[in-house]
Amino acid sequence: MRIPLKFIWNAEKSEFVDIQAITTGRIEKLRTGYFSLTFAIDTGSSKSFISYEDSRRIKLIPESLPHVEYANLAGGRISLRETPPLSLFFRNDKMEVTRIKLDSFLVAMPANSNQKNISNVLGCPSILGLDFLCKTKSSLYVNPSSNITYIELV
Repeated sequence: MRIPLKFIWNAEKSEFVDIQAITTGRIEKLRTGYFSLTFAIDTGSSKSFISYEDSRRIKLIPESLPHVEYANLAGGRISLRETPPLSLFFRNDKMEVTRIKLDSFLVAMPANSNQKNISNVLGCPSILGLDFLCKTKSSLYVNPSSNITYIELV
């Protein structure tokens, strides 16, 4: 089953910008209701996470979640917090909703109150990294010349 992705190309500068997945999610235990998120696909990132700005927008308070580890991101340091089990819902290539249940997911927040660190972290998007592809036993297909990108679920 394929989940189509959005390949973003800057034609003016002839450069690649981003690959994005648009999803709806729900954290059952926190009763957040359904929320919409846009993730950047980052195969250089070993961790997937919801950005600090996105977490605040969906009324998820990262400060209330248990700290898991620190990581470096965009010239800043982040604290990764862990959510309870959550589900992400994607539209597949047949326009059917595909549900992916995860035991937990990470949420990023600034690790300290240094203003430069906060500015760097706040500008970062939510990320789907290699851990997401491994946990879901998925593969990523990208063909920029044909503008075809998708995640293949096994």
